[in-house]
Amino acid sequence: MAAKQKGKSRKKVKRFPYIEVNGVQNQYLDAALLQCFGEETIYNTVNNEFKILKKAGITTQDVMRKKYNHQELTQLLSPHLLENYDYYNFLVNQWDELQEHNLRQLFPEDFSKLSSEKWDQAIRGELDKGELRVYLVINILRFYKNGELKELLLPILQEEKYVIEFFNETGIRMELEGLEINWRDVTEQEDKQEEEIVHALEMEDFKMPKEVLEHPEEALKYASKIIASVSQQLASREKSEDFKLLFENEVEEKKRWKEKAELLQRDLKSKDAQHQDLVKKNKVLTKNHASLTAKLDQAQKDSGRLGQTLGELRKEKEEIEFQKNHFERRIQSLEKERENVARKVEEEVKREFALKNLNMKEDFERQLDLLERQLEEMVEQLKYVQDENEQFTLDKETMVNELDRTKRDLTVVEQERNELFEQLQSSAAIQEVAANTNDDHDLLFDFNEGELEEYVDFDNKPTRN
Repeated sequence: MAAKQKGKSRKKVKRFPYIEVNGVQNQYLDAALLQCFGEETIYNTVNNEFKILKKAGITTQDVMRKKYNHQELTQLLSPHLLENYDYYNFLVNQWDELQEHNLRQLFPEDFSKLSSEKWDQAIRGELDKGELRVYLVINILRFYKNGELKELLLPILQEEKYVIEFFNETGIRMELEGLEINWRDVTEQEDKQEEEIVHALEMEDFKMPKEVLEHPEEALKYASKIIASVSQQLASREKSEDFKLLFENEVEEKKRWKEKAELLQRDLKSKDAQHQDLVKKNKVLTKNHASLTAKLDQAQKDSGRLGQTLGELRKEKEEIEFQKNHFERRIQSLEKERENVARKVEEEVKREFALKNLNMKEDFERQLDLLERQLEEMVEQLKYVQDENEQFTLDKETMVNELDRTKRDLTVVEQERNELFEQLQSSAAIQEVAANTNDDHDLLFDFNEGELEEYVDFDNKPTRN
């Protein structure tokens, strides 16, 4: 996570491969990498790397209290750096930014053209002169051009003096094949040197109280005083040019460390405020984590049930897809059959329609001929009827005129007959005469009344008494 936070300020973070060296354990290599950074820097960058802290057995409270010193942090973290690539990559990126600058200070000439033999000679020379620490040599040979010089490292570390120096720097004892070191003698000698330093400090009244050691700022101030005091004592005791040169180097180094201490103090205050804020956020996240864990358990149970249901649905889906494919093939086949049938029906209908149309045309023509002949006959009959009608009209007029004449004559006759009837009613003789007269009359006119009624309707026919 530290690597991610630092990476936000740059457009792109380089991703370096994890470089191993044959014959040297990864823990030793990573310890040298951690040793390049100060105690405060490690605390400030590792505080959010919960995975590596857990494996190293370092709690959040340990980080807040800064429970471990630089060497202890290196010893605890180095075995687990391989398992946390992001933090490893962050540290390598920090080293890479300074590597070329440091090499140019050590090697004024163009070091990029040096052969492996020249590199080995130059590195050993700087080690022997005390210009280089062993952990720096490890990092240079390990990371230069992604491990181009890493094969030079094992022969150097197989020399006892360099392994002991690395132990003094990191507190880690290297165990390499073919190298046997009496670590008891080394630790006894180291303990003796520590006792001498403590005794000297007690004599000069520079012993740090326990409460001072709990505050890094105060401890750095005391350390500055101790260095100044020791430097003054050594300067008064030694007059040789070699010692003066060593003393001047120590003074310069003290100045550099003092500047770094001031920078780290300012950075510490800023990081402490950030840390307090992160602690508060961590409490909230812890509560949320418990809630989310419960929800996750329930979700996993639901997921199991859903997985079973999904399996059943998948089988049903496969079966439905199989049926769907079958139906689609069947539909395609039916579509083809329908198209064939439709084409045949269309052709048959066209043939039937053409034949029917032809038959209708012939029938129509026959009917038209028949109607034309009938029309001609009717026209002829109409002419005949018209001629007959004209003759009938002439005959009718003639008969009507004849009938009118006959009616006029009959009217006259009836008047005369009625007059005779009135004259004959006075006597029976007259009646007999009248009867005979009637018979004669009928004979005279050669018709009788019954026969005449068949032709003429007499509205005023007299009644007989």
